[in-house]
Amino acid sequence: MNMGVFMVDSDSKNTVFKALERTGVTALHVFEKYTPNSPKAAFWISFLTCSLVCLFIIFVLAPLTGISQDFGGKPHDGYLELARNLAHGNGYVFEKEGPHVFHRSPLYPFILVPITLFPLSLQRPILILVQSLMVGGICALMFNFSVRLFNLKAAKISIIVFLLYPWVYWNTKNPMTPILQGFLYLYLIDLIYKEVITNIKYSRKKIQHNLLPTWLLIGITGALLALTHGSMIAASGIWIFLYFLVGLYKRKFYMIAHSMAAGVICIMLISPWTYRNWVAFNRFIPVSSGAASGYFHGKAHWKSTANLPKSNGDKESLNKMLRFDQKGRIQGYEYHFWGLKDSQKDRDLTGEMIEDIIDSPGTLFKKTLYNSIEYYFPAISYPLLLRKTGLTMENLTLTIVHLALWFYALFGCYSFWNNEEKRKLSIFMMSSVVLYSIWYLPFLTFVGHSLYTFGTIPFLCVLSSKGLMSIWDKGITIDSKMDLKL
Repeated sequence: MNMGVFMVDSDSKNTVFKALERTGVTALHVFEKYTPNSPKAAFWISFLTCSLVCLFIIFVLAPLTGISQDFGGKPHDGYLELARNLAHGNGYVFEKEGPHVFHRSPLYPFILVPITLFPLSLQRPILILVQSLMVGGICALMFNFSVRLFNLKAAKISIIVFLLYPWVYWNTKNPMTPILQGFLYLYLIDLIYKEVITNIKYSRKKIQHNLLPTWLLIGITGALLALTHGSMIAASGIWIFLYFLVGLYKRKFYMIAHSMAAGVICIMLISPWTYRNWVAFNRFIPVSSGAASGYFHGKAHWKSTANLPKSNGDKESLNKMLRFDQKGRIQGYEYHFWGLKDSQKDRDLTGEMIEDIIDSPGTLFKKTLYNSIEYYFPAISYPLLLRKTGLTMENLTLTIVHLALWFYALFGCYSFWNNEEKRKLSIFMMSSVVLYSIWYLPFLTFVGHSLYTFGTIPFLCVLSSKGLMSIWDKGITIDSKMDLKL
């Protein structure tokens, strides 16, 4: 049958276009009315959204589906156990009279201590409220960043994108560190950004009047961030050092002095815990130790880094060649909560790791490259794995969501690349992503979740808001003279 082309009369066309226009105006009105217009509004909307979604998960979805039943224990890295033992006066241990712990950083367990004093049935809801406050803080900071870089519309979009990221809620409902790390890292970057920009743009007199406490906050925030995870001491240190280098480059004495003071404060606040580690283990451990175990686990994770002979053996032989037992633990080493129990064995393994890196730096580079792909796109890196345990729905979802996020973030950078000032800001934001994750990549292997990437997501959301806004502004043009074909 010949399908004809039906011409629509002028009145019908006008009706269609008016309906489309009304729909667009309505959507824009909803967007303007129900999205935050200030950092304060972004905080409260994000706090309420996050807390309500997480409470719905644990009180409604969990009983119906069986998901999210765990609270504490090995799935959550033992932070809750550390807090409970601290609350009972047993010291920094996982169990009463157990060995001192050296592979978990102290800040988060100390924050959890007051929560563990409540009845067990209330502990998770209270944890959700506390971490939802941190999510609100993240969104308020994101809002400020987006307004500075772009405009109010971009700020609104960035908050929406972040709250649509599923692992915001996964991390908020669990007693683990990503939410705290993400908030402190973003706050540190925000403080340094404001301090540097204001130092460059304004006179010394104005800086002394307005920014006297900022260098102090940088030092305190840097120390708190360093005490959340062993990798974060490097992130704090590199940003304070970059702050110092900018002062040198700009030849501004007060920037140099502020950055040095911030660094001294950061070291002073970390040093009591370093001293505790020296007394407990007779070792210099600035915050925590455990990278070597993760390093050797990661080396056995990839086909091209395992250094296997060209033969196919059974799983037992494969594990033996890789020094792992059937549970994935290094043979001869006793574990608790994903870390070694014996500090001396950790020291020996750290020495082996350093020797291995010196002997085969190419392997370290390959691991870093592969992990950078797998952290964000686990479905893409799956063919490179040595041991394939099955591609999960979470892996596929992570890959799809992160592909979209990175696409719009890079598109956002591209859209204003010809603007020198905006280009510098986009490089700054991308540097924030790299300098958060780079300390994880050589050592910690992806384990099927977003723990190691969460701190980078706010920056990607801010950049992706520009990409989405560019598409929004261009819109979908409809030629009013076109024929509607049936």
